[in-house]
Amino acid sequence: MASALVPALLCFDPVAEKKGTEKAKAKPDARPKKEKRLFCAACRHPVTHQDERIIVQGGHEHRFTNPQGISYYIGCFREAAGCAAAG
Repeated sequence: MASALVPALLCFDPVAEKKGTEKAKAKPDARPKKEKRLFCAACRHPVTHQDERIIVQGGHEHRFTNPQGISYYIGCFREAAGCAAAG
C-alpha cells in the first residue's frame, strides 16, 4: 500500500480537463472524460492514478493530527509509482 497526501499536494491535470470540456462542446450528447491521474501540486510530476485507490479501515482518505496540532489527510492507493519513501 502506498500513501500520498491529499488534497493540498495532489492535483488533477487542468490541461486535460480543459481539452475534455472543449470536446464536450463539440459533441453535446457525449460526456467529457475526466482526467484520473494525480499530480504533485508543487512540481507537476505524475504520482498515481485514481483507479489505484483502495479502502483501508473503511475509507480511502483519512485525517490525522500530529502531536504539534497539525492536521493532514492521507489518501490510500494500491500503487503510487511517483512517490518515494523518505525519513
